Amino acid sequence: AIPIRSDGTLILQIKPDTNSIDDIKIKYVVVDRLLPDFTSPISEITLGINPLSDAPDISVSSLPTLYFEGSEPVSIFTNANIIDVEGDDITSVSLQIADFNSDSDILIAPSSFMDMVKASDTPDGTVTYSGVMDASYVSSLLKTIKIGSSSDNLVGQQRLVNLEVVDSGVSSETEFNSSAVTKLVEFVDENDGPAFTVIPYNPDNVEQSRQFTEGGAGITLGSLASVFDPEGDNITSLEVQIIKGYRAGSDKLTYSGVLGSSEFS
Repeated sequence: AIPIRSDGTLILQIKPDTNSIDDIKIKYVVVDRLLPDFTSPISEITLGINPLSDAPDISVSSLPTLYFEGSEPVSIFTNANIIDVEGDDITSVSLQIADFNSDSDILIAPSSFMDMVKASDTPDGTVTYSGVMDASYVSSLLKTIKIGSSSDNLVGQQRLVNLEVVDSGVSSETEFNSSAVTKLVEFVDENDGPAFTVIPYNPDNVEQSRQFTEGGAGITLGSLASVFDPEGDNITSLEVQIIKGYRAGSDKLTYSGVLGSSEFS
């Protein structure tokens, strides 16, 4: 029961939910305090709601997406949730990847998904879809957008992905952009062995300069190899072995130059 003020007035304060869009109806009766069995007829108060369209809301996990070197591209957003409180459709979905490396980053995005069509290419790390889609299906679209890398050196590499959606604005005749949310993608490096390349020996085409004359000065066999490490780690050891014709105490194998440089021989 709600008490009535001494002057016979009743004051009610109604605070609807922020996202209410339907009218509020209040039914009431007046009860005789001395004769509780006597009540007035049921009356009804209608409180009209003038809704204001809200921007779509995006929620994503705060945990980073992990991509491991050499693996297949992974979905950037696996558990995103997009809600439009007025029930308006989503007309645009846009992703922007900061520090996108067009030489090695791999970005996979389907040309279309349901009634959404990719409206932009991906060389700069931007993907935009346009069309009409219920907000509940946007998370499924996002799962199809994947990132990876062809690089052998992912040490310290990460990408920030901004996501924004736009609703149709049917409920208010005005389109609304969601607030942009950011997802971190961390690239996890797998240590690669040093790369060692050398021109193979061809016994059918031995250069004259590689012929050693007894008693003469040693000959230069040429640049042995190009040695480098994808992660930029220092080379700590190089082993060269003579596998045939070596005479201990007589034959000598020396080198000059800096290991890994073009002058190394």
